[in-house]
Formats: sequence, structure tokens, C-alpha cells
Amino acid sequence: MLRRIATEVRRNVPKDFIVGIKLNSADFVDRKAVATSDEKALRHVRDIVSWGLIDFLEITGGDYESPGSWIMRYIPGLRC
Repeated sequence: MLRRIATEVRRNVPKDFIVGIKLNSADFVDRKAVATSDEKALRHVRDIVSWGLIDFLEITGGDYESPGSWIMRYIPGLRC
């Protein structure tokens, strides 16, 4: 579905119009199988890039209950 949306957006905007997608990295966090979730997230990002429809990806972290806190495990010294 995301690809269909990106295709239609790209088709309906000028060539120099910048198109981006915002992903929430917390959507890919499986606290029981972090490696599997990381691989799934990376695969998803690579798929999106391979479409050639998107100019940039913004990847945010956290969720409503704890915005950004999960990423602190992966980046020592990061403060959210």
C-alpha cells in the first residue's frame, strides 16, 4: 500500500518536488527478538529505497509511553 501511495504522489507532483516518508523505528522493535526486528526494519528501508520514488526517509524513535527511550540502548550517551 505504501508503494502505491508513493507512486501516486510522485505521479502527481512536479519532478523537483521532494517526497519523503517518516517511519517510527519503535514499530520495528520486538523486545524479545531485537536482531530479527532490526533485520526486518533494514529490509523494509532497503525496499523503500529500491523503488526510486522517495527522496528521503525520516526515522524517528520511541512511542507514546516512552518517546525515544528504546534507542538509548543502542547509542550510549544519547539523551532523549
